[in-house]
Amino acid sequence: MNAGTARVFFDEIVQGDTANVSRISFFSDSSNLLDEYRLTTSTATTYRDLSVIVFLSEVDLNNLKTRATISQAASSFYITLEAGFVNNMVSFPSLPVSTTSQARVRNYAAHIPTAPTLVQLEHG
Repeated sequence: MNAGTARVFFDEIVQGDTANVSRISFFSDSSNLLDEYRLTTSTATTYRDLSVIVFLSEVDLNNLKTRATISQAASSFYITLEAGFVNNMVSFPSLPVSTTSQARVRNYAAHIPTAPTLVQLEHG
C-alpha cells in the first residue's frame, strides 16, 4: 500500500492507455458494500501486457489509508471493476468484476501507520 501501486491482471493482452481508473472500486469485504472507495485521480499504464499498473494518486492513496476497514490486510481488501475498465488488443472492453463477484487482493503490503518525523525546520 505504501508504494502507491496496484496491478490488475487479465487473461489476455490489454491496452493500458484505454484504462479508466475511475471504474475501479475497493471494498472491505463482500458483505459490506457500503464501505466503498472509488478511485478518482489515479492513473494507469501498461505496454501491451496482461496487466495494468495503477499508480495511486496522493488523494486516492491517502483516502484508502484512512479507511482502516479496507486498507489493513489482504483478507479485507477487495476490488471491483466496471465493464470497460480497459480494452483488449482488438478494442473489446473488459467484462465487469461486480460486487457479487469481486476479487480479493492476492499480494498485499499493508499500510503500517507510523508517527511523523520532523525532517527539516526553517525560520525566517
